[in-house]
Order: sequence, then structure tokens, then C-alpha cells
Amino acid sequence: MNYLALIFLIQSASCNNNMPRYAKKLDSVSPVDSVKSGPADTTYMRTGFYYLAPSQDGVKMREENTNNFFSIARTPFASVDNISSAKVQKEDYNGKTITSLCLTFDAKGTRDLQDGTGDPAHPKLALVIANKLLYVVDNSAKISKGVMNIMLDDYSEKDIQSMEKAIHENK
Repeated sequence: MNYLALIFLIQSASCNNNMPRYAKKLDSVSPVDSVKSGPADTTYMRTGFYYLAPSQDGVKMREENTNNFFSIARTPFASVDNISSAKVQKEDYNGKTITSLCLTFDAKGTRDLQDGTGDPAHPKLALVIANKLLYVVDNSAKISKGVMNIMLDDYSEKDIQSMEKAIHENK
């Protein structure tokens, strides 16, 4: 898939069978925003939403399914500690099965998302699940509800199950 497929459910939507109508396709980050390729750092990065960081301050990670490397802040602004549920969903949309992971945050996690998203001081944000950098996206949408779907069409069933398990284990 050429486009970045991170879906934010912004308004009063919940994870349900109508997910695709809330989909917002976001453009991928330009190579100018990435750091030089080479071995990634070995620091374990917990599940969460992170800002990008200057290379000297961050953890170098390779974005999954790409050859792009980014410097990620060492701590997330919204973490797995505040995810109250994670559920894999499969939906039929225009004859294609779309696989996503529905994340629901508790009250603190929802506040963290509200505070961290749509912040012009941090124009990009990164999604890490169990030490895998899934996506780097523009941080232009303000998340007002603590529910979002993350598209996982480029991942195997085994990878998706591992991601869901890691979230349930607070990793």
C-alpha cells in the first residue's frame, strides 16, 4: 500500500462496523524528515504515540515495511498504560477486507491524546506498537475522543495477533 493508513476516529465514533466512513487517509512523511539509514537503536520502545526528536536526543527506529529511519522521542506522550482495550476488527469495504486495531484509551490516555495531537510545535507523530514503528504521520488532527482505529492491512495475521497481545500485556 503506497499511502499511510492511520485512521483517527475523531468525533463520537466508536470502533464498530461503520469504521471506513470515518477513515481519513494521511499522506506519508517525506524522506527529508527521516534520519540516515543504518542500524536502528536497540532500546525497547513501548507501545504508544511519540513525537519525533532530534537525532542526538531520540531513539533511531526503522518504520515497518519501509526503508525510512526516524529519531523518536524516548517517552510517549500517550502510552500503553492508558489503553483500556484493544480489539482487532475486520470489515468489508467495497469488496475488500480491511483489518484494523481498535484502541480505546482511559480518561488519562484520552487527555494525553487531546494534549499531544494537533500540536503545531510537534508537526509529526509516530505510532509504536511493541517496539515496532508502524507509522509516522502529520500531527494535524486533534483527537478529542479516546478511540481510534489503526489500519493493519500490510501486516500478517501473526503480526496483528502479536500486536494485540503486546498491548494487553502493557508492552
